[in-house]
Amino acid sequence: MFNRTIFLPLLICLRLLAVPTPQEGALRTALTGWGDQGTITLDHELRGESPFGVHIRWQDNPKTGGAFWHLGMPVRLAEGEDRIRLRIYLVERSEKAGLALYFTESDGDRWIVFNTVGDLAPGMWQTIDVPFTQLKLWPLGDKVRELDTVGSLNIEPAGKEQVLDFVLADARICGPGGERDLFDPRYLPKAYSVPADAGRSEPLALDATSHAVVAFSSGYLTEEPRAHTLETLAGRYPDLGVSASGFGSLDTMRELVTRCRALGAPLMSEGAVNAGFSPEISLAQAWAVRWDGQSNNLTPGGFNQMHTGDTCHPFLLDVNKRRVDALLAAGITKLTLVDYVWPYWGGRWGYSEAAKLAFRAALDGTDGGILLRLDGQEVRYSFWDYFTLYADAPWSPEQVGIASWSEYVPVSEKEAWGDDPAARRNMFLFITLYHYRWLKFLDDLGGYLTERSGELWIIPNPEDLANGSDYVVLGKMARVRGFLPEYFGNPLWTEAAHRSGAYLASSYHTAGNLLGPIFETNAGGHGTPYYDPEVAYVATYDICAALHADTIKNDFLDESTIETMTDPAETGQHGRYVDTAMKLLAFQRYRQEQPTRVASPVAVLTQRNVNRYRSSLFFSTRGTPRTNDTCLATRLAEEGALFDFLDPMPFAPVEDHDVIFWGAEEAPEREVQRIARWLAAKPDRTLICQGNQPTRRVQGLLYNPWDLPQDAVVLPTGGNAWGLPLIGRESLAAIRLDTASPWFASEFRVGEEIALPPSGYYSAPGGEVLLGTKDHPLVSRFAGPGGSTVIYLHYRAGNEETAGLDRRLVRCLMAALHVPRTAGTGDTIVHSYQMPGGTVAALWHRPTLAAWKFVYDGNRKQRLAYQTEGAELTAEFPAVGPLRATDLLTGEQIDIPAGQPAKVRFAGRTCALVYLQNPATPPPSPLRDGKLLP
Repeated sequence: MFNRTIFLPLLICLRLLAVPTPQEGALRTALTGWGDQGTITLDHELRGESPFGVHIRWQDNPKTGGAFWHLGMPVRLAEGEDRIRLRIYLVERSEKAGLALYFTESDGDRWIVFNTVGDLAPGMWQTIDVPFTQLKLWPLGDKVRELDTVGSLNIEPAGKEQVLDFVLADARICGPGGERDLFDPRYLPKAYSVPADAGRSEPLALDATSHAVVAFSSGYLTEEPRAHTLETLAGRYPDLGVSASGFGSLDTMRELVTRCRALGAPLMSEGAVNAGFSPEISLAQAWAVRWDGQSNNLTPGGFNQMHTGDTCHPFLLDVNKRRVDALLAAGITKLTLVDYVWPYWGGRWGYSEAAKLAFRAALDGTDGGILLRLDGQEVRYSFWDYFTLYADAPWSPEQVGIASWSEYVPVSEKEAWGDDPAARRNMFLFITLYHYRWLKFLDDLGGYLTERSGELWIIPNPEDLANGSDYVVLGKMARVRGFLPEYFGNPLWTEAAHRSGAYLASSYHTAGNLLGPIFETNAGGHGTPYYDPEVAYVATYDICAALHADTIKNDFLDESTIETMTDPAETGQHGRYVDTAMKLLAFQRYRQEQPTRVASPVAVLTQRNVNRYRSSLFFSTRGTPRTNDTCLATRLAEEGALFDFLDPMPFAPVEDHDVIFWGAEEAPEREVQRIARWLAAKPDRTLICQGNQPTRRVQGLLYNPWDLPQDAVVLPTGGNAWGLPLIGRESLAAIRLDTASPWFASEFRVGEEIALPPSGYYSAPGGEVLLGTKDHPLVSRFAGPGGSTVIYLHYRAGNEETAGLDRRLVRCLMAALHVPRTAGTGDTIVHSYQMPGGTVAALWHRPTLAAWKFVYDGNRKQRLAYQTEGAELTAEFPAVGPLRATDLLTGEQIDIPAGQPAKVRFAGRTCALVYLQNPATPPPSPLRDGKLLP
């Protein structure tokens, strides 16, 4: 006898080989959820005559926490509709497996259609027919039947160690006007749709400057018993700003606008570019395409739908314009787009036909360009204008192996890492193109908002070569108002931000735009906080001061009522509330005190990861791990040097500095000549450079340190403009010192043998030997243009294998060049800021941070503790007493007598926020006196 159940898995696999139609893709992408996930297929055989239906197989994974899988799809019930009828085919079930099918209202109330499979016989279709009058309440909201607020139909298989395999089809909603199949994509509600005659409410155009923005779902903010959280929180924190995820109904959003206006709270709406539009994107075939042709167009649900929309496709702009229209109809003028551009997993994306057309239009200059605000003037930048921010001149089609730009097709990485220079240049061009195209999408959508007196904000995550963001140029855009970079995980990112934050801030503030960090309580904004409250406070204050922040944002505070959150007995939700409260309080103090980092005459120049594989200089001083991406920024930071972290592009304020450590693996000739002019302008300027870097130019060939050779001398005369001679390369394993000038005598001794890295030795004859031998200097001094000085390191510094040598050299160079310090001593990171009446400094215990391994997983138990046994924070500030040092977190004070150096020591903690003031100045109130806390 034929056993259909046994044969079914093979049948499903065979059906998956078929490419789904756009309609099937829309249905599949409409089903989203969370929990212990199973599989969904579009099984033609089992759904029989039904035009639409889904086959769901779920099996509890005992290794995960929850024995259920929640699936939902958007549904709105029309007036007069009074029953639901559907068919179910049970393939297989364990004895204790359960299945709930229910509607959910916007306030959380659930109305159960079906909640058992015990009476169903396997292997046959059965019909479920339920009048709405017989729906059963699952009370999670106000317990009032409000079917006009239903937003989703939910499917939830459950049961510990159970299996459930079934097919749903013909899910019909019935009423006097007829029937509609909820699985038919034509009847899926369109997100952000409002009536054509809705008009536009009075806009809520409050400026977000000086406000701390907290994120909530829009349903949380508009439905009791949780909605009044907004008024309660605003009463405790008057500078509250609100970010509402999702839209709800036009009426409820208008009510929210009215409430925020009464509170004086700026309101923005947030969501991913694709949020709510997935079924429509499938129908329009507007998903991004990967290098191998894979896409949600072909494998619905196979990739992250939140992050794989193709912003080169006109449809993505169209639906987001509809979103803008809906927001403006409600009176909301601020739209914040969240997260990724192109996915940075699974290889390169951006190979759709729409992307190819967009790239060709950019290359031939017919796409209209992007609007930047430079020196107070709005300037239209074409793609080639953008390209030459990172290279010297536009390229010709022949340089990438084609006759005209109308033939352009991006190569895959496999092709680019071959031996064909044209293919390598093609990849470099492709990388630059998809960064530009993201800016172009923002410019187009921002223009639509600007013309309607609205504002576009962006939460890019992250600045990444594979992803597509460009933090610096984004700051110059005339039609993007606000920028909220995400800072989460290990606070070691404060090390880079303390030094690069001023550069990032200048990009926004000189263009009249706003900047502020965004934090998450845990992965995705939910779950248990991964910082102790004191750690959250110090991290917030430190990063806000580093970025000269105008605002901050925290995700999310919408898991429970305000009464639950403020009850210390409710440890989980109370912890989430305290985490948010700490960040609000820290931002409030930062705005009151206006701390600023002392300007440094020293800069380190290295590349950003816009078109080179490396870490972002706004988050890390390091190059990409396992590469020879050489830069001394990490060694300088470890030694407590205070410097500005910049890149070699026209917007970087190079001329504000007198000492530059050059750490760019390659740079445009334009920027090399700029450094030559910088040297010639003042005779007391010093440039420190190394290895083969003066010989490297941007040619679109050497941007991948994993694959491409990094140690070759490309242009031997490349350092001539700086006063360097011809540079060559030798195979030399070690140098035995016979010269150690006074600059280096404290760290090196004559006769010592110095091992060289595998990249070898770089010759540059004719300089004054500061360290090394006559024939093989390790460090030389040359006369630069206009009487300036160039210090040349004859090896590739900044790699892990050279860390010990680098530190010794850096210590000597810091002393000889009078590089300012951040006041750190031993294992303490110190980020010092000036404020009216004294100094405030964030102190971090470096070994504790280095040992904490953060994983982006909201279910993982991980906590960066404030109290750390054996940790010791010490610092010596460039000041003398009488002074009083106060730790804000504890109120502990250290008095520094007259004439004594300002030294502090705090034991047993990961971090501190220390105020150094005249003893007559009233000390700051200890942190836990904050009025927001219970």
